[in-house]
Amino acid sequence: MRSMSESELGWRLEWRSGSVGELHTLEEGPFSRTARVCEAEGEAVVLSSAMSAELLAGQAGSASGVIRSGVEVARRRSGGGIVHLVPDAHVWIDVLLPRGDLLWTDDVSQSGEWLAEVWIRALGDMGVVGATMADAHWSDPELGRIVCFAATGPGEIVVGERKLVGISQRRNRHGARFQCVVYLNQEPEAVLGFLDVGAIGEDLMGRLAQALTERVLTLEGAGVTGGISETDVTGEDVVDAFFSRLPGAVPG
Repeated sequence: MRSMSESELGWRLEWRSGSVGELHTLEEGPFSRTARVCEAEGEAVVLSSAMSAELLAGQAGSASGVIRSGVEVARRRSGGGIVHLVPDAHVWIDVLLPRGDLLWTDDVSQSGEWLAEVWIRALGDMGVVGATMADAHWSDPELGRIVCFAATGPGEIVVGERKLVGISQRRNRHGARFQCVVYLNQEPEAVLGFLDVGAIGEDLMGRLAQALTERVLTLEGAGVTGGISETDVTGEDVVDAFFSRLPGAVPG
């Protein structure tokens, strides 16, 4: 784990490493403003709180364990679909916001707007053109309930109709934990290899495959410029850009 530091803007900046399961069970309060970079030590498929493990090939009746050698099955406490994580092929940042913070809003539909703006500005700093916040409706709820990146949800970041940053939110009495993932160069459709066709159905698998191929964008695919080539953008570049755009005491 790297050393922790305090941002001049009042943010606690953390770097945590471990298994994906361990990173998902980190404390969720009480806390101060925190931006936490989560560095996964191994490949994993992450299920949401309500998902059945029977959707995974070879995992019928099991809620955790491994799908195949070296691939962890983990759970997160938020909703949505499966997230596939491969070390060094993605950036995962958790943002913890306490209740009562100037950035806090009780309206869940608007609670992530400030965070979306942070991502849009950070991506712009790296040369990504046209990043915007998705609207307030799921693009395809049926697909999104199975695979996170197969659909776009409220407050997530898109370029045109293609999803670039996935964001989920979990709230408790202490505040909110926003979990953000952006793929660097990972093939989004690789997650399909972990799904049970019999449990999902061939028609739905076909729709998932099409959505993941046509509606997901990686940073490499976004044509990042501004001093960072398409082939050498790193997780550290993304983290630096994100941290530099965190708002101070007053939103905006």
